[in-house]
Amino acid sequence: DGLRELLWGARAAATYSPELAAHSGLGVATYTHFTSPIRRYADLVVHRSLLAELGEEAFRNAHRHSQLEGLAKHLNERTRTAKKLSRKADDVCFVSLLRYRLRETELEREMTGVIVGMSGHGCYVRVDCAEGMLSGRDLGGNANEEQTVWQTGDEDSVSRELRLGETIEVRVKNLDPVRGQLRLVLS
Repeated sequence: DGLRELLWGARAAATYSPELAAHSGLGVATYTHFTSPIRRYADLVVHRSLLAELGEEAFRNAHRHSQLEGLAKHLNERTRTAKKLSRKADDVCFVSLLRYRLRETELEREMTGVIVGMSGHGCYVRVDCAEGMLSGRDLGGNANEEQTVWQTGDEDSVSRELRLGETIEVRVKNLDPVRGQLRLVLS
């Protein structure tokens, strides 16, 4: 599961653009994608543009190529915002579920987790159903430039390397279901 998450997260996000572009996964030089126009506004734009190119009179006022760059930028911004909100809603739900599963009496128990991400702030760890943060302040040290290894400690303490994809033992430091935040510490 950890490897799958790492690979899935490493792929480039799709973006809208008025220019023809390749699809790296399919290995084709030009690509467009659309579904039912009821689903997303971007799909409606593609449908209308195609119908206009086919000469459908009712769609002669479809977006022109010169208008698509601004529209694509707007749609990309809206998509990023929607993804952030979706991730936040997931965090609230999954941290609430973890709280329910652990109950008050089990919050101090050790849990096995997988390091699924790193940043300058610390390591992101998937435990049970939720993702939490091992704070860089608690760990000491810092991540390497590629953010694949965190060297813990400082000059005065013995250090440990934490690697992306590594399975580790952690405990809950703070669990806030309302904010969807889970703070962890190494066991």
